[in-house]
Amino acid sequence: MLKKLWSKIAEFFTVVGSAIWEFIQAAIPPTTEMALEQVQELAVAIVAEISNTNLSDEEKRKLAFDKIKEILETKKSDMKDGIVNLAIELAVQWLKQRKK
Repeated sequence: MLKKLWSKIAEFFTVVGSAIWEFIQAAIPPTTEMALEQVQELAVAIVAEISNTNLSDEEKRKLAFDKIKEILETKKSDMKDGIVNLAIELAVQWLKQRKK
């Protein structure tokens, strides 16, 4: 009987967990996309400005990150670090494609 109970509990959490995961997957991309739209133009401008310096790639990334976060803080924006990092990477890739 205990084995059957645990089986039912496991089945319940599998179904509920699956539903929650589907909800999260559906909710996160639009939120991320909206956040990226807010910061992408800024990221492209800053990455383009920094790209011709003699800094290493890591130093450029850190400088771009710090500048973007500083500007966002003056605008009272609570942009997550992951979104800023993603915006920087997308800006780098976009600028590389334009140079080809």
